[in-house]
Amino acid sequence: MNVNSTSSVPLETVLGVGVAIRRDGRYLLGLRRSALGRGTWGFPGGHLEPGEDPFACAARELLEETGLHLSNARAEGWFSHVDGGRRYLTLYVCGDAGGDAQLREPSKCAGWQWLRRDECPGPLFAPTAGYFACASSASRQAPG
Repeated sequence: MNVNSTSSVPLETVLGVGVAIRRDGRYLLGLRRSALGRGTWGFPGGHLEPGEDPFACAARELLEETGLHLSNARAEGWFSHVDGGRRYLTLYVCGDAGGDAQLREPSKCAGWQWLRRDECPGPLFAPTAGYFACASSASRQAPG
């Protein structure tokens, strides 16, 4: 969880999902071309449609962006940040997806790669960085 604004000005809140797919210790990450986070690496994902279930949104976004089908979906935390006068609340949906990722929205993403979190070739999109920070914190606190 991250709350990085205590502004008294009311902000529009935008709900979204980040879909974390992990295979063999690598995550599916794309180089963003859209206005929000341009030039950063992030998970597939996007905004919920009105009335849409977050898991349905995650499955839809993953399919639209990569051609992959989401299975075994589960929520694994959330991230909040402010950008451009809006508060973005991102739910991390983790799951499985077989097959090869396709570049289906080239105006929004330059390409998909399977990367370890420490080998990303550029800066991470804020919600994706938040996911990795939470995952690192949880692994340090795990008993054992």
